[in-house]
Amino acid sequence: MSGNLSEAAVVGSCMIDERAYWQVADLLTAADFTHRGYASLYAEIRARANAGVTTDAFVIADDRPELREVIFGEPLQQQWRHGNVRAYAEAVQRAAITRRVRQAGQQIAQLSGDDVIGQAQRLVGACAPHTAGGMRHIREFGRMSFDAIQARLDATGDLTGVPTGLGKLDELTGGYQPGDLIVIAALPSVGKTAFALQSTRAGAEFAKAEGKGRHIGVFSLEMSGVQLNDRLIASAGRFDSKLLRMPKRIEDHDWPRITGGSTIVANLPILIDDHAGLTLDVLCARVRQCHAVTPFAMIVIDYLQLITPPKADREDIAIGIISRTLKTLAKELGIPIVVLSQLNKEFTDRPRLKNLRGSGAIGQDADVVMFLHRPDETARDYVELLLDKQRNGETADIALEFIGRYQLFQLATARPAGLKSSRAITADQMWDSLDSGDSF
Repeated sequence: MSGNLSEAAVVGSCMIDERAYWQVADLLTAADFTHRGYASLYAEIRARANAGVTTDAFVIADDRPELREVIFGEPLQQQWRHGNVRAYAEAVQRAAITRRVRQAGQQIAQLSGDDVIGQAQRLVGACAPHTAGGMRHIREFGRMSFDAIQARLDATGDLTGVPTGLGKLDELTGGYQPGDLIVIAALPSVGKTAFALQSTRAGAEFAKAEGKGRHIGVFSLEMSGVQLNDRLIASAGRFDSKLLRMPKRIEDHDWPRITGGSTIVANLPILIDDHAGLTLDVLCARVRQCHAVTPFAMIVIDYLQLITPPKADREDIAIGIISRTLKTLAKELGIPIVVLSQLNKEFTDRPRLKNLRGSGAIGQDADVVMFLHRPDETARDYVELLLDKQRNGETADIALEFIGRYQLFQLATARPAGLKSSRAITADQMWDSLDSGDSF
């Protein structure tokens, strides 16, 4: 279908059936149309749909005489099958993206200066599909909300987001939610990366079962892809991860676990970028470019303070720019972005939002903030997960046991002696609660 014919099909369908506009509202803006008349007509249809006014062709022609020639032109006299309006809109969108890519190519050919790669990536990133901008009537959001509720009702599982890898945390959050920025913070060597990889594996298993071709994207600015793979196969195969560093200690009975874990991980939809020192612009450009070809279900970034900061007068301002940009990216792509963060060492009891290293903006921009905290250095396998902020839900403390050889966290059955004042929920308390009928 030619470009103008596709454009005619979209506006024609929207005038035949007033419900058709809502099937394409998230795909197109008037700027995606090449035919000036169809662009003006689509803008008018959009305004009317948002205002709850009819989009009938004759009514529009009476109200907007300057559009009559377009409305009653030969292409719009076709009996478009309005049930196919989504396909028509996708054709218009593809043509618009192609035009933008060609224009970007011409601009890239003329670039010069010290940051040619950065400029080129920004130009390519701008070629991504446009969505309707500006202020929108609450009806649009009502439709989106209803569609989201329906999708949740149709889902086979109980979660509304991507699994976290811990059942109790899933109960509290519903999983990592689309559009959310999730920050997991801890001091060094408490288990941030292990926790993130546990979520990565759980998310990848979810994405694989979902069957939509989505992947989990991991940007590792500290560890190599090989190191991440080793940790993942150790947890999947349930064998001691240090065996991969000391292969002479591997016994015959270890090999089935190693090969089994390797097979499991190799078949998971996980994409890893282990380039160090990524700038914010490059990282965002790579996410957008990859997402356009291979959609993500979730992004994991290890870790925030290793992203090369943008130029700013102070470090806290630069870190704030990073956190706001990542939140915007999560919202734009409609996926959760999980970011690991370091803590400063200025707390004596338990970490708080103000202890996030670099900027208080991290806590402000994040939808969810969790701390991994080891309250007793003599009990190194005992870690508390402090869900300190959840914009759309409750907070809680969860007692965890870290199984270092498998690089896994699980709910702790009890806390070490001397920590009885801790608020963290243990497995024993959960079972006692279920028996008594109480809830946390």
